[in-house]
Amino acid sequence: MTEPTRLVAADAIPAGTIVVGLDQTEHWRDALDWAVDQAAREHRAISLVHALTPSRSGDSAARSLAGARLLDDARERVGHRAPEMTVHTVLRTGRAVRILHETATRARLLVVGARAHPTLWDRVTGATGGQVARHPSCAVVVVHRHTRRAAARGVLVAVGDSPLSREAVAFAADQAAQRGSPLTVLHVVPLPSVSRAADDDVGARRRLAATISSVRSSFPSVAVRTAVVRGDPVGCILQAGRGMALIVLGAHHPSPADLVLGSTVTPVLQRAACPVAVVP
Repeated sequence: MTEPTRLVAADAIPAGTIVVGLDQTEHWRDALDWAVDQAAREHRAISLVHALTPSRSGDSAARSLAGARLLDDARERVGHRAPEMTVHTVLRTGRAVRILHETATRARLLVVGARAHPTLWDRVTGATGGQVARHPSCAVVVVHRHTRRAAARGVLVAVGDSPLSREAVAFAADQAAQRGSPLTVLHVVPLPSVSRAADDDVGARRRLAATISSVRSSFPSVAVRTAVVRGDPVGCILQAGRGMALIVLGAHHPSPADLVLGSTVTPVLQRAACPVAVVP
């Protein structure tokens, strides 16, 4: 048994940790395992965060105890997978979205389970938390339950026309380099664009070439392939993402073409069979 969890204030967590959001369902384990493996690759500490929903029922003491036990279980799981890893724990009362983002202000990554917070991304990107989601402080990784880790084909990043896509590509290239995996850079030309299909393809390939040139100079060990396809962005990304270790999407989409890609973030998060990272 590990020693009891010592809670710390969110602002006491050092910069650069990987923050994991936990809840009282069994689905947090997949997100935690992915985060621990990632933290081990990057030699980083991990921060476990659980938010207690405000209640007027008078059961706050029991819920606090249950939350502390959850953090104990998670900390013990980390200890089994990575005994030398530094673990921080945070238990706070309030809205999960707000607490997670406040805790992740200086984090390397924020990791959540896809089913652990079934409406998390909808709430973050909706009217209530939209401003926070449009300007996240770090990449958000959503891990689906029973994520397959074996025989992954590499990392996929879907890009648009904006220069801001370079941030997503750089993140994806770094992830591929850490895993020793190939990187696929996908550009989807949305339909309908039949009359301009050839011009769209040529322009997209030129933009991809400029982006890839930068990636190859920064990550020479990563094998990079590009793909330009026409069709529904969601379907194309999900199809290309089959068997991948990670799908990477950009969070900002200021151009009209990128707005089409931006509208795919939520359905890709909901339907992807592998972890999905959304990069600011």
